[in-house]
Amino acid sequence: MRYLCLTLAAILLSAGGVNGWAAQPSVPEPGVLRWGVYFEPSSIDPHAITEWAGMWVADNTYETLVRYGTAVDEEGKVVGTTEIIPWLAESWEVSPNGMVYTFYLRKGVKFHDGTDFNAYAVQYSINRMLKMNMGPARTIREYIDTESTVVVDDYTVEISLRQPCPFFLRLLAQINTGAIVSPAYVEAHGGVVEGEINEHMRRHECGTGPFVMGEWVPGERYELVANPEYWQGAPKLDKVIFKIIKDFSAQYLMLLRGELDIVYRLPPDMMEGLIGTPGIVVNRERGVGIHRLWINNEIPPFDNPLVRKALMYAIDPQEINEAAAFGFATLAKSFIPSTLEGFTDAFYYWGERDVAKAKELLEEAGYPDGFATQIYYNAGNTEREQTCLVIQKQLEEAGIKVEIMPLSWPTFVSYWQEGKMPLFVLSDLGAPIVDSFLLTNYHSKNKGPGGNYAFYENPEVDSLIDQLLLTLDPAQRNSIITEVQRVLAEDASSVPIYEALMFYAQRDWVQDWVLYPSGDWYFYPVWKGYK
Repeated sequence: MRYLCLTLAAILLSAGGVNGWAAQPSVPEPGVLRWGVYFEPSSIDPHAITEWAGMWVADNTYETLVRYGTAVDEEGKVVGTTEIIPWLAESWEVSPNGMVYTFYLRKGVKFHDGTDFNAYAVQYSINRMLKMNMGPARTIREYIDTESTVVVDDYTVEISLRQPCPFFLRLLAQINTGAIVSPAYVEAHGGVVEGEINEHMRRHECGTGPFVMGEWVPGERYELVANPEYWQGAPKLDKVIFKIIKDFSAQYLMLLRGELDIVYRLPPDMMEGLIGTPGIVVNRERGVGIHRLWINNEIPPFDNPLVRKALMYAIDPQEINEAAAFGFATLAKSFIPSTLEGFTDAFYYWGERDVAKAKELLEEAGYPDGFATQIYYNAGNTEREQTCLVIQKQLEEAGIKVEIMPLSWPTFVSYWQEGKMPLFVLSDLGAPIVDSFLLTNYHSKNKGPGGNYAFYENPEVDSLIDQLLLTLDPAQRNSIITEVQRVLAEDASSVPIYEALMFYAQRDWVQDWVLYPSGDWYFYPVWKGYK
């Protein structure tokens, strides 16, 4: 079916059925950005978000005190960076000992409900995030608590740390950590209950961002509508429509015909076919994260490190890269991304596939004839589907029979958080902070919803991460990070495949679209037309 769809597209192209863009066609609906996706948010509450669709909404309806900036690369392209710039805070000061941050807030900013943004809203939002104690709070709670944020005056707020944190501003730049919500709106719709999600805020928002949540028709579309009262002026776009289209052939043809402006991760053969197509721009950026095979370390036989290491030797990451990421991804040579502080590939051994070694380890573990298991992914995600298909074939050659189990997105999320899947494929993407990455993915106190989806536990790793959070000296930090990577490679808690790849195709009339390594998406500067 996929081949037939591509053939049809080729016929249409050659016959002129979807031609015209090479000559710069008229731009359809210039005020509306139409994005083809195959899923919708499970929540748009920034303090509870752990997945992409909700982040797309929160990045544009809420704002933070500080944000990541941009730069112009060697090719003249504007790219996202990890540099921190002022946003809702016009400026800030840090005490000499690095323990107190004083933020001077922007005046005249309004929430979408018409109430004022001020220091009290900052205090309320930070404390809400900490009290809810969802995944986004996992790193920042190591440094602050609900007594840390003090209102100095209406537009000055002071945050005192329990211990120095060299990346504190980066934590505040993350939308799901630093988002400022309207206290009046939240209190009018359920308030804050410690350790619980506010059900109203799953589908409603009230931030200061350039867009407000528009119509949401489950299974069909969800929308962002321009906020004409935005403090920087109205956005250039009137609306962003996320069209939920589960037929990728339909997305492909709609992009070619100009009925969609952006598509999110088409199947490999379709995406590869778009590269070099007139009128189409394919964006490729590396994110701070790892595409991996997650292994639940508490479900037998994967509670045995010999079995987990057998999987490491049985899998060929490059074959997966070719099938799922068009060969464009950077292979993961450690348990942290290569862009993070302290990265080393000194303990990298899983790049050279060794099926004989895998079988030897399985026999040593008590499984000379292998065993049967299941691998899960969220239905519709072609990158993960292709990854599962290749892994299934590779593990079978080592004697492990794998059944592939696609799940709907909400079920997939609940299953990984509750530890119900022995094997599953998922990419993590987060802030460019090694402490946060290690704490989230490998510390035992974050097993499950906290981000340690492998349910991995090693007291030595816990102790090393705890030390890292207290260490400022660069040499000492590097030593600790190196040792963590050594132990993680030995324990084989999961199988790192390649570093997270952000890969999107868009029409060439979409202007000023920027991808950030942090995974943030901002529609405010975007417009449709030709320069």
